[in-house]
Amino acid sequence: VPESKYPGRWWHRLDDGRIQCDLCPRDCRLHEGQRGLCFVRQREGDAMVLTTYGRSSGFCIDPIEKKPLNHFYPGSAVFSFGTAGCNLACKFCQNWDISKSREMDRLMDEASPERIAEVAADTGCKSVAFTYNDPVIFAEYAMDTADACHARGVQTVAVTAGYIHAEPRREFYAKMDAANVDLKAFSEDFYFRLTGAHLQPVLDALCSDCHGYEKTARGGPRAGRLILSGDRGPKYSHSYYMLTTARLVSGSRSSAASRSIRSGVSSRRMAC
Repeated sequence: VPESKYPGRWWHRLDDGRIQCDLCPRDCRLHEGQRGLCFVRQREGDAMVLTTYGRSSGFCIDPIEKKPLNHFYPGSAVFSFGTAGCNLACKFCQNWDISKSREMDRLMDEASPERIAEVAADTGCKSVAFTYNDPVIFAEYAMDTADACHARGVQTVAVTAGYIHAEPRREFYAKMDAANVDLKAFSEDFYFRLTGAHLQPVLDALCSDCHGYEKTARGGPRAGRLILSGDRGPKYSHSYYMLTTARLVSGSRSSAASRSIRSGVSSRRMAC
């Protein structure tokens, strides 16, 4: 399937003639024909285009627990799909052939939002998960797919690293019924060395979620936390990680964020 040229959102022109992508904290500044680090958002003319709209790198029907999510339609099936590219550069990426391979970008299949929703409903899936690579980089595609899914009574799940600016984050999460935000470590040093990104924007995403800033008429997404152990102590209990996450994003032991996480938001750890 050839590359799409779907009009991208969240960008602005700079005085020096470049355009800046405002989707994620990388703030990629592009000349004509250049792509951002994610590889799928490109400058064409005086605008940004999303090259992976309507194109998928693969599909699979999974148990919802594989995402992993807890207490979100347990035992149900989820229709998983992704595209190509990523705005992180994790050295431990298990899907590197999808997130960083240009060959994978050339091998993608056509998949319109309406078709994805139709197949998910026809196969008895309770939800659709945007996964394999980070859905924030194809936010326009994911959000349109979410609308198509909701029209058929199908829920939506985002599996993401949470590396996204506040404005697009509000719009993106407003379309999601559940999210698994990968908090990969607790230190800026780890994030910079092993993911090529920064910790604070991820904490900001978690903080906004904990305080309910993303809540909409849909009730707001239920969130999980995928934490990679090995950075500052992998042997603590899940409850310790949940509470520590709350303290990191809030700066307080008794904050609303702490109470929110301790009262029901699930946390999972994964050894790297």
